[in-house]
Amino acid sequence: MHAQVQGPFGLPLVQSLILEPLLGVAAARQALALVPGALLLDAELRGVLLVGGSGAGKTSLAARAIAAGRGVLADDRVFLDRHATASRFARRMRLYADIRETAPAAWEALSPGAQARLRAVSALRGASGGRFAPPVAVARAELGAPPPPLSAPVGRILLLRRTERDDARLTDVSAAAAVEEIEARIRDDRAALHGCGLDDALRTVTHGDQAVLEGAVGALDVQRLDIPLAWPAARSVQRLAAELGMT
Repeated sequence: MHAQVQGPFGLPLVQSLILEPLLGVAAARQALALVPGALLLDAELRGVLLVGGSGAGKTSLAARAIAAGRGVLADDRVFLDRHATASRFARRMRLYADIRETAPAAWEALSPGAQARLRAVSALRGASGGRFAPPVAVARAELGAPPPPLSAPVGRILLLRRTERDDARLTDVSAAAAVEEIEARIRDDRAALHGCGLDDALRTVTHGDQAVLEGAVGALDVQRLDIPLAWPAARSVQRLAAELGMT
């Protein structure tokens, strides 16, 4: 198979939509689930796993945590095994133009070059009427983050969901419901792979994902945080930060 990638955002799109989901398929064959989530560490290096779709605030919150000196193992994807141990998925952070509002201290830590690229993206978003606003890849070290550990135990899972509610709400979630929701996030992550001759492989690894998640989630505290769709990004991330004691 031969693919030609063009444009400044072609490679990041291929990486996000094709290459990383393919790594998730390979991981599932090694009894690992590649979960769309961030993992923030406490003082004992125990993790809170934040699981949510694009726009849920995972990376913004991770950048905010790094700027505050808190350990972050992952900001957008993380490997999880059936013993609830998370392993780092190494890649640069992808920041959006609203990082200036959602994580002001992280914005101040960025190099002038990174800030200039984010301002350009913000201008592009305005010119396109909000239809085109790609992220900017930034090395974690640029935010002052020390190298994270390779792995950490997960102590809590927080499922993030944007809803039509008027207020934020935190509720407990059963293990079965959590497994179903995380599986759905993983399926969404692999959506671009369907129809590429991989459907049989995807069905097989889905069973592997389920076994890993059932083992990992069963012994953990799981909550869901519903955040109103009407809230701006900065308010949403602030609510997330408050939930994790980062105010």
